[in-house]
Amino acid sequence: MSPVAITILVLIVTIIMFMSGKFPFALPAAGACVVLYMTGVLKANQAFAGFQNTNVILIFAMMIVTGGLNRTNFAAHVTKFAYRFSKSEQSIIIGLYLMVGILSQFMNAAVALAILMPIIYSVCDELKTTPTRIIFPVTIGALSWVGWFPVANGASAYGRYNGFLETLGATERLGIWDLWYGRLPAVILCTLFMLFLGWKMAPKMPSVAVQEVKIRSNDKKALSPQKEKLAYIIFVLTTAGMLIGSLIHVDSWVVASLGAMAMCLFGILNDREAFGSVNWNIVFLMAGSLGIANALAETGAAELVGNWLQSAMGGITNPYIIGAIFFVLPFLLTQIMSNTAVDNVFTPLAIMVCMSLKMNPIGVLCILRVAGSCSFFTPMASPAIAYVMPAGGYSVKDLIKMSWLPCLILGTTCVLFCMTVFPA
Repeated sequence: MSPVAITILVLIVTIIMFMSGKFPFALPAAGACVVLYMTGVLKANQAFAGFQNTNVILIFAMMIVTGGLNRTNFAAHVTKFAYRFSKSEQSIIIGLYLMVGILSQFMNAAVALAILMPIIYSVCDELKTTPTRIIFPVTIGALSWVGWFPVANGASAYGRYNGFLETLGATERLGIWDLWYGRLPAVILCTLFMLFLGWKMAPKMPSVAVQEVKIRSNDKKALSPQKEKLAYIIFVLTTAGMLIGSLIHVDSWVVASLGAMAMCLFGILNDREAFGSVNWNIVFLMAGSLGIANALAETGAAELVGNWLQSAMGGITNPYIIGAIFFVLPFLLTQIMSNTAVDNVFTPLAIMVCMSLKMNPIGVLCILRVAGSCSFFTPMASPAIAYVMPAGGYSVKDLIKMSWLPCLILGTTCVLFCMTVFPA
């Protein structure tokens, strides 16, 4: 079997394993690297190059920096502001929506919602209203805002996409603010709609019995006031350094690595906590996926797959239609499987199609990011939805009724904007 055929077969098997949901993401990704090495498609330094890729190092380091921030009372300080808006249903939603939007820049949406859930319950008790009216509109904010700014999750996405662009041989690179800019109009329009009209689509009474979520207390020893302040300073300096890195000629991965080292050096995290804050599944997923991307580039399979996908789309060259395709397909799949898996399946495919069309892939990558965040319709779409369904007493019918219009706003706005400001 030729190296091209082996590479394409490995890609197909990996995608099937991702979509099955029966394996940890790290297994098919890292396993593919082993297969590509054992079959002679790639040398060892090529197959496992992803583990020393600077973008993977960036993701690894930022997980540690964010882990240090999570040791502080940052989330508690942010949520206190929500109490200032407890005068009406709409004012509650405005306050909580903005709070969860801020929190979801530093943690995943499910964790951000878990932090706010006790406040939602207590405020609803005070106003004699049901959590059903409040929880899902706030969830829209968590998922539509998550990883929007280039910190924590957003910085990881920036590094991951650039890793694929570099490995597949694309000439373009994402700027640190491109993903934020590409999502800007869609997020703003969705936010305005939800805060002033969309929240009214939430049912006044639960469709099923509400199962109040019990939040486990954090049994970690609190940081001293000095270390708390140091953690804030390190996080702010790390974030600022990454944002202005191109101006001071320091790579983002270097800044993030220094921030991670500082969190450990000043005792905010010990070694066990530092490594415990790393999502190793994501690290191995990213490094392994880059190994597959490397094989696609080295063997010429990327060009072959890109041309095949172009033909499968009927020779479409209109960038707006291509952008729409790369929103609709991931959007549909992310309702029945993890958006992380969907994103990792479609990222190399989107880049390969754009390269075969001599088209700028940056706009399409921004669209993929929005498609993955529209994981509203089913509990399989996102851990956040699985979390809030029993907490708010929602049925799947409720989810669809509340979600379809925000998704339409996010998708339409993003496709039109991204394919205009990042021209083909």
